[in-house]
Amino acid sequence: MKDRIAKSVFWIVWSRGGIHLLSFITTLFVARLLQPSDYGLIALAGIWTAIVSMIAEMGLGSAIVQFRDLEERDLNSCFWLTNIIACTGYLALYAAAPWIASWFDNPRLSLVLQVSGLSLILVALRVVPDSLLRKRLALDKISKAEIAASLVTVPTVLGMALAGAGVWALVAGA
Repeated sequence: MKDRIAKSVFWIVWSRGGIHLLSFITTLFVARLLQPSDYGLIALAGIWTAIVSMIAEMGLGSAIVQFRDLEERDLNSCFWLTNIIACTGYLALYAAAPWIASWFDNPRLSLVLQVSGLSLILVALRVVPDSLLRKRLALDKISKAEIAASLVTVPTVLGMALAGAGVWALVAGA
């Protein structure tokens, strides 16, 4: 147990530090390429996707970590419930996107919401596996997954920003 915790702490410290440093440097570079309005647009979309994401997760990830004796049936129920709520939330967000965009008087927000909302499905897919890894204190595996995600995200965002994709570089990064 001691070795597993030490290994996990090592991976968390170095991966989080490395990821944050890489993200900071990338953000400085990308910020010079994009317009401030692009950041405002992604922030508005982020508010809505974060709300739906919290509703979809419903604290089930934390519950999985805390409960000792969970059967496979319980985990399957959590998985499907989270995914059904996330998909329903995405459909609701997709349908409401034009109204939200008109409320904020920003027509571009509608499409950004509809596309960035797709991340809700990915978030829902990871709730149960991520919680099981945390429960087993396999934080090194979580850190390795975060590193892999950063190694895909950073070049994608940079490449799209350099290509002049604007807010879509940030949407892809999300």
